[in-house]
Amino acid sequence: MDGEKKQDGAIEDDWSILPPKEINDPSKSKPADWVDEAQMDDPADVKPADWDTIPAEIADPEAKKPEDWDDDLDGQWEAPKVPNPAYKGVWRAKRIANPAYKGPWVHPQIANPEYKADATLYEFDSNAFLGIEIWQVKAGTIFDNFLVTDDLDLALERAKALNKVREQEQALKKADDDKKAVLPPSLSLSLSSLRLSARIVYAAGSLCPSRRMLGHSGCGTPYGDRASHVARP
Repeated sequence: MDGEKKQDGAIEDDWSILPPKEINDPSKSKPADWVDEAQMDDPADVKPADWDTIPAEIADPEAKKPEDWDDDLDGQWEAPKVPNPAYKGVWRAKRIANPAYKGPWVHPQIANPEYKADATLYEFDSNAFLGIEIWQVKAGTIFDNFLVTDDLDLALERAKALNKVREQEQALKKADDDKKAVLPPSLSLSLSSLRLSARIVYAAGSLCPSRRMLGHSGCGTPYGDRASHVARP
């Protein structure tokens, strides 16, 4: 891209067009005593005896029964619940390294009898067409200057020439952006208002009938003479 190699490889390695070269050995399976858990519960860690006696919520100690509460009509008053600061959650044993851990079990591979190399994957009857699939957030992007060739020197030569053109375009765009950045906000707003005013005045003038038909230049509006002299923005 832009004259620099970004990635290369073989079609059969990057896409699943052909069957895999190797497959899992069907005669092998993970041993029943294989330990693939790196950590385990610490057998020496015991849950405290009073752990489950601590509730998750308690009555709000700052809540007070309303003065107009009627037990006969409203029932027995109960303070609202709040989280218990002493609650420690569900108890779990500490985790330690598992001495029996053997690592992840890797299935042995064997040659795939269904795999056959195909040297014609790169061949096409015609290379006259080029497709692009790209995700973009702004519409209006233009793609041009495509070159399909097997001549590396020619490709690098064309890329170098296009890079010079792109650098010139980027420099011109930066210079234009810098000019816009130095304009005071008030001046930029004034110019925008002036362009908008010119459009409105021109539209008003264009709707007027011919001056010869009216016999005067006012067109019935105070913008008649002004509209005839305002150029289309």
